[in-house]
Order: sequence, then C-alpha cells, then structure tokens
Amino acid sequence: MDAVSFASRRLMETAADVLGEDYVIPPEHIDEGGNIFHSAGNVEIFSSDYDWAIWKDGNEAARASVEEQTIELSPEEMRRIYDSQAHEYLLEDAERQLREYAEYHSYVADSEDFFDEFGFTVDEASDQNSDCYLLERFVERYADEFDCNVCENDLWFAAIDSVLKAGKNKAVIGL
Repeated sequence: MDAVSFASRRLMETAADVLGEDYVIPPEHIDEGGNIFHSAGNVEIFSSDYDWAIWKDGNEAARASVEEQTIELSPEEMRRIYDSQAHEYLLEDAERQLREYAEYHSYVADSEDFFDEFGFTVDEASDQNSDCYLLERFVERYADEFDCNVCENDLWFAAIDSVLKAGKNKAVIGL
C-alpha cells in the first residue's frame, strides 16, 4: 500500500474508528493511483486524491476533503526561495562546523581557552544578535574556497580557521 493517495491514507486512519480496528480494505480495491473503491455488505468506501467517504448502512459515517492549493511562482521567485533555503542550510552547517572545529582543537564550546584565543565564545560567533557574529563570514569564505575535489569538512575547517585567525586582528573581520 505504498502508492496510496493522501486522502486514502487519511481514510484508512479514520476507518478504524468508524468501522472497527479489525476492518480490512482488500488490496484489490486499491487502484494504481492509490485510490480506494470498496463496497461490501453494508459498507461503501471511496477515496480520490482529494476526498474520501465511508458509508455504513446507507448513511454517511465519515467524510473529508483535502483541498488542493496551488501557488504560482515565477522562475525568479523559485530561484530566490531555493537560494534562501540553501543559504540557511549553509549557516546551519557553519555553526555545526564551528563547534566541531572548537572540539577538534580541544576547546570546549564556551571555554575560557577559546575566548582567550579569539576574544569571543563559540556561542557569540553563532549568535546573529552578537557583535561577534561570524557565521556569514564562514559561509562567504567557504563559498569562495569551494572546490568539489576537496572534502567539505576540510573546506569548512580551512574557512573557519582563516576567518578566526584573521579575527585575531579584530579590524580585519569588523568586530
């Protein structure tokens, strides 16, 4: 039953409540599109891509409709949305990689050692509201250095290392 429509899945979840836990819809009553057409005794069941109903003893026992919603986007809008989401993922990667970098170099994320070395904590470097926010810079450096022939983790470590070492001179990174 992998190819069951959304409405059919909702129907089967409800069928147990309406018809009892042991009521089974025979697989041969599910078509190639995953829609259900079933009639047996006092029960009639149907589903399509967007609605379903259960009839018992000639009375409607349950019904639902899932309205299709379509949003038209221009290619430019789709690209902006894609790029925005990709950037969010890169920021998440940058934060995770910064924490791994700190751990790799034996710093505890907010240890005094990290602060003594760089002048801010990992949390400050990851906080958008902090004056020490660096995730955007890590992403920029990562993008500048991107090479599909080099392991991503190595690229992240190099980007983070470069920005942090430049950051020792706070004027370089704008802190």
